[in-house]
Amino acid sequence: MHIVPRPFWFVVPTVIVADQFTKALVERLIPLNGPPIVVAPGVLVLSHVQNPGVAFGQLSGGGPLLIAIALAAALALTLFRVRRLRRGEHMPTILEFALALPMGGALGNLIDRFRQGKVTDFFDLGWFPVFNVADCAITVGGVLLAIYFLFLEQPPQAQAQVAIETPD
Repeated sequence: MHIVPRPFWFVVPTVIVADQFTKALVERLIPLNGPPIVVAPGVLVLSHVQNPGVAFGQLSGGGPLLIAIALAAALALTLFRVRRLRRGEHMPTILEFALALPMGGALGNLIDRFRQGKVTDFFDLGWFPVFNVADCAITVGGVLLAIYFLFLEQPPQAQAQVAIETPD
């Protein structure tokens, strides 16, 4: 029997490391609220800003509440995954990524909140709030979750029917 490694425990730390590494570079190379670095004029600028809230600066005075929300989200993702695995349910690769990306992103931003009470953001598109690698991972993971549950997940009855009809 060939066991295929699950990407979840590879993706989570990869997102955290990429997030923390890019934030450390920004903190070192770009002054806080200082002049930005233009990567692609009119498309992408790197700006060093700190966000005391969640996405788009909401709940800027949240502090401990934001830490609790991030921990609750990470716990919910973990429990959902563990529950499916314990029941022997199939974990498609897209679902592994859909759960791992937001987990890594939530933990990456949580590290910032513990370390400095704020999150370092730096991707600046000009027309959108400034964001970071963790925010990208959370967003992509959320989109993958929506795609999976809206279009790919089979209802339990359909899974049971397939299992009954499939010859051994």
